[in-house]
Amino acid sequence: MSFAKWCKKDLPENFWIEHLSFFLDRTGFAHKSNPCEQAHATKGRTWRKISEGLALGCTSKGRKEGTGGKVLKLMVAISYGKGVIICEPYEKMTGAYFSNFIDRNFNTMFQTADKGNSRIWVQDGDPSQNSALTKSAMSRADSTLLKLPPRSPDLHPIENLFHIASNKLKEQVVSQNITKEFFEQFKQRAVNTMYSIRIETISNLIGSMNARLNDVIRTKGNRTRY
Repeated sequence: MSFAKWCKKDLPENFWIEHLSFFLDRTGFAHKSNPCEQAHATKGRTWRKISEGLALGCTSKGRKEGTGGKVLKLMVAISYGKGVIICEPYEKMTGAYFSNFIDRNFNTMFQTADKGNSRIWVQDGDPSQNSALTKSAMSRADSTLLKLPPRSPDLHPIENLFHIASNKLKEQVVSQNITKEFFEQFKQRAVNTMYSIRIETISNLIGSMNARLNDVIRTKGNRTRY
């Protein structure tokens, strides 16, 4: 809530669409050798109270069940008016990998985002993405990081993008009746799916940032509709 109030007070109204270059985050999708069978399997649901998992000291994160297959890991960035500007598969997230990722890609990513002289970007507080190595790489890229507070996925619209991509991957499996798929085929399909998401959809997600901030303040830091 403090972060949301700071944004509303100190950042211009058009910051998220005209000054912020990109949101960056990583995600993973589990590969299944028979994805069609998995797509038709009964799904479970977890019901949560409005404030569950948001208390200070809460360390729970992610799903507790196994993925049941090799996980495809992707580094993804989105920009208002540009859509997905990078989607790079990787094997393991370390400070060395992420600093190399910055050195290889950030200049091109800022050019693609095309937000004038602004080189501001957003990510969460993942330790491997905020190490001394990566901070040096950020400095070399002449970039400014706006770091999200912990346990704040509703302020990270790229999380909604990952949900959209996940649903699209499942829809493809059913519509195309994909009963067998090797990992490399799945990787290419996932990357293509990420890039295929409409620019307008992504711009709408980023354009909702002021509404998200308002909701965080209204709910006093509890869960929001996002």
